[in-house]
Amino acid sequence: MTVSQTTQTELVRVAHALADTARPVTLTHFRTPALAAENKLSDGFDPVTVADQGAEKAMRTVLAEMRPDDAILGEEFGHKTGTTGLTWVLDPIDGTRGYISGTPTWGVLISVADATGPLFGLIDQPYIGERFAERIRCIRAAWAHWTVYPAMPCATRLGTSHCTDNLSRSGNSCGRCRVPCRCRPGATHPLWYGLLWLCSIGSRPG
Repeated sequence: MTVSQTTQTELVRVAHALADTARPVTLTHFRTPALAAENKLSDGFDPVTVADQGAEKAMRTVLAEMRPDDAILGEEFGHKTGTTGLTWVLDPIDGTRGYISGTPTWGVLISVADATGPLFGLIDQPYIGERFAERIRCIRAAWAHWTVYPAMPCATRLGTSHCTDNLSRSGNSCGRCRVPCRCRPGATHPLWYGLLWLCSIGSRPG
């Protein structure tokens, strides 16, 4: 589907609103003595906490107000159908094991996709106060060339772009999407792989 520039701008605004909403929920429970985890698996360990559930509920409330006709696929509360052709994919705490251990190795993953793939995605790391947002053009390029170029290009970190595609750098722009960026070898953020996985869940059948 063709997404207008107006809609793209709106999706970016909503994604950041979702992250802003989830952040205080996750921080309220982080490193608290009363925090407990339940196991979602009978033959393994996949923990979930009240913070996971509370953050996703908060984000769903925001979507109900700002994008009520979009679909939602959430880690904790499953799928909600929509009519716009757009699906929001939410992982309220990626890295719950680290979260319950008290280490700052977790983040909130948010993406929005149409039937052809991801449009926009971001990672918010509430405890250390950093947010990584992916431009729509770049996430499309990374998706199209995933099998060859596993590093996500042009992560916007605190207002500064870093080219993280170490296999395809061209001057001062990303070799695939040609967006100007400041290339820095080895700059790939470890959670970008989680974000790309999250986008794939929301845009591939099954």
